[in-house]
Amino acid sequence: MGTKILIGIVVIVAVGIGVFLVFLPSSVPPTEEQVIDEVVAQDPANVPPQVTVLPYGNVTLKVGETARFKGLSVKAISIEEDSRCPTDVQCVWAGTVRVKIQVVSGMGTSTSVVTLNQPFTTEVERITLTSVMPNTHSQTQISAGDYRLVFNVVLRPVPSAGNPPAKCYIGGCSAQLCTDQPDAMSTCEYKESYACYKTAVCERQTNGQCGWTQTPQLAACLASSQ
Repeated sequence: MGTKILIGIVVIVAVGIGVFLVFLPSSVPPTEEQVIDEVVAQDPANVPPQVTVLPYGNVTLKVGETARFKGLSVKAISIEEDSRCPTDVQCVWAGTVRVKIQVVSGMGTSTSVVTLNQPFTTEVERITLTSVMPNTHSQTQISAGDYRLVFNVVLRPVPSAGNPPAKCYIGGCSAQLCTDQPDAMSTCEYKESYACYKTAVCERQTNGQCGWTQTPQLAACLASSQ
């Protein structure tokens, strides 16, 4: 009996220690890059002098590189899709590129996948992947390190109190975009879900941005087209 009791006590203690370790807070310190990104996002006035803060506009990134703007950092993490038509092939579909990015702003850190020529918005900025190099070729495989990704990062226009919000426009090759730009363009791929927007309403949403008004009918249509 004594041996069994001793074994039971040892097991209980071991389990208790394991549970304690699981709930211990992580002691892994943030990397230098993470610290810099947080400083740029939270207090741009105190950015270390060796850190380059770019003006809004276009920036070219490799996979793994970070661009820092006033109050915002954008990092290209990985290529999620590159279905562009090879330059030596005739295609009925132009294809597209999707890139996973990490955005650090005053609201925190988030990870999203952006699509070529489709704007992605933060609280105050608009981020658009506008160009991807090199072009694809049927006989060549592009490695992750060879990509050059051009992002356009600008401040979102904010209507003044005395002016009404600007009109929203439907654009894109398949009329699938709802933006504040009358000439918004996109690649000419087609997805079944694009048909759902033919009866949807494009208007300014409660966050001040143009977008498709989410109704039960639109949600059901999008869900059925997945």
